[in-house]
Amino acid sequence: MKKSYSSYAEIDKQLEILKIEREIRLLKIIESSEHITNQFTTGNLFKLGMSSLGNSIGQSKQFKVFIFTTILKFFVRRLFKRK
Repeated sequence: MKKSYSSYAEIDKQLEILKIEREIRLLKIIESSEHITNQFTTGNLFKLGMSSLGNSIGQSKQFKVFIFTTILKFFVRRLFKRK
């Protein structure tokens, strides 16, 4: 699609519009990159890892059994050491 212009003023106006649109797209890209950079900070990665680990532990029966038996053994040994 070829656009016809009747004057240089129309061309200048269209060029100005294109320039502003380009600047807006560039600012959106910069904002997106800053948002991505903020998501990959050490604190956010740690939170994400802990959340994922917590979900995995919460859904694992074997891990729950392991923790329960370990705690039970600990208290049984303490009980027998006192006597």
